[in-house]
Amino acid sequence: MIKDLCRIGSDMSKKRWKLWAIPGFLGLLALTMLTRCNPIENDLQQRSQSILNDQGMSWAKTELDGRGRDLLLTGVAPSEDAKNQAINLTQGVYGVRTVDHDITVKEYVSSVFKINHSTDKVTLSGSLPDQASIDLAVNKAQSLYGEANVVNELSINEMAKKPAWLAGAASLMAALYGAENLAMDATDSHVNISGTVGSEEAKAQLVQQAKASFGDQFSESIKVVQVGPTAEELAAIEAARVAEEQRLAAEAEAARIAEEKRLAAEAEAARIAEEKRLAAEAEAARIAEEKRLAAEAEAARIAEEKRLAAEAEAARIAEEKRLAAEAEAARIAEEKRLAAEAEAARIAEEKRIAAEAEAARIAEEKRIAAEAEAARLAEEKRIAEAAEAARLAKEAEEARIAQAKRLAEHNRQMLVYCQLKLNELINTNPPVFANDSGMILGSGYGVLGIITLHVNSCSDLLHRNHQYIDVVSQAGKDETSPQSPAMGYARAKAIISYLENINGIHPGLLRPRENTATDSIGESQLHFTITE
Repeated sequence: MIKDLCRIGSDMSKKRWKLWAIPGFLGLLALTMLTRCNPIENDLQQRSQSILNDQGMSWAKTELDGRGRDLLLTGVAPSEDAKNQAINLTQGVYGVRTVDHDITVKEYVSSVFKINHSTDKVTLSGSLPDQASIDLAVNKAQSLYGEANVVNELSINEMAKKPAWLAGAASLMAALYGAENLAMDATDSHVNISGTVGSEEAKAQLVQQAKASFGDQFSESIKVVQVGPTAEELAAIEAARVAEEQRLAAEAEAARIAEEKRLAAEAEAARIAEEKRLAAEAEAARIAEEKRLAAEAEAARIAEEKRLAAEAEAARIAEEKRLAAEAEAARIAEEKRLAAEAEAARIAEEKRIAAEAEAARIAEEKRIAAEAEAARLAEEKRIAEAAEAARLAKEAEEARIAQAKRLAEHNRQMLVYCQLKLNELINTNPPVFANDSGMILGSGYGVLGIITLHVNSCSDLLHRNHQYIDVVSQAGKDETSPQSPAMGYARAKAIISYLENINGIHPGLLRPRENTATDSIGESQLHFTITE
């Protein structure tokens, strides 16, 4: 029975193995695909997501479940460029066939920044995209008005667009410092400033700076009310001026140090590269020359040895044959012949030696001439390089002298402008003193504040040139003329004392001088003259 079953099974396996093999193969293939697809998809998904995360695009998410090698990107992109960059990055991942996406681009709203200045507090309000933007505005306000006088009502709006104008608005706070009832409203589409200032010139300067930062987006409703500064306002103005001067000086010093380091590094790198190049060229030339001389010497030695050996062997064989053949037959004749041949050989040898000596002399002369020509060319090159270096040095010196002349002329023009500007301010503004009195009027403090700015802008140049500003008092309009010397000197001293002690002008830069006939210019009460 067992044999029958085996026979039946054998017959079935022979007839129907193909029918069983095909389903089995398909099942094995499906099992293989199921066990291999998921690892492949996981690997592509992980590598694609890792590349996006490394590029700061963690907002983009990759999906491959059941998609084979066709990648799907989802997420909210901060911009259209960011969306395209994410697609391009994943398209370059090895193994990814196609990239589909369901990415939406984030829609932004305008950032808003407002300043309101009451009698004793400054309030910042609005919405900005991040804490760093808020810190920039708050820190700038606190540095100007004091931490206790700034109220921060700014909030973070993640949908707000990064404000490119925020730095300009923050830097404008210093110019707005002296305004009263201040209000500034800034968005992506407009910047409006309102408040009051002490003079038309102050308003013009504020408007000019705002237009330089914001262009056509700027609008204003600023009123001019001329009032004398209080002691607190003068102190605040002075603190802001000192802080701004220190900031500008620090920025200039940092830029100078960075430039010096960069130039020094470039010069050192160039020097090292040049030294390495010259050393490499010299070493290569030395090795090549040594190899050439060694090769020539070895070739000459071998050739000479071969020639001498060949000549010696040939002479020996010929001499042996000749002597063996003729020695017995004609000893005496051979002696005569040998004598004749010896003489002929001597003469021939002398000619050969003379010819070789002549050839050697000619070769030596050629070598010496070649070396002399090379030395001449090298000397001409050295002379030409020295001449070029002298020419470049001369041009550099001429450029330095021209620059110094331009700088001197610029300084002279700046001092002339400084003197003209100071006298123009006195001539075009209300009187500083009460009539026939040494008392400064309240309306004169604003003029003296503007004069302080112009004197400080010229102070560095005056110190470098060892020059001073002489302050001369003269009879103004509707005043008793001529003015007494005592009154003129007292007014000059009063102006200098106020500008130095209150407004902070460098002591000793201003000097009082008695009035002379040549000093009486126009109808102003004061006149400024720059002297040594």
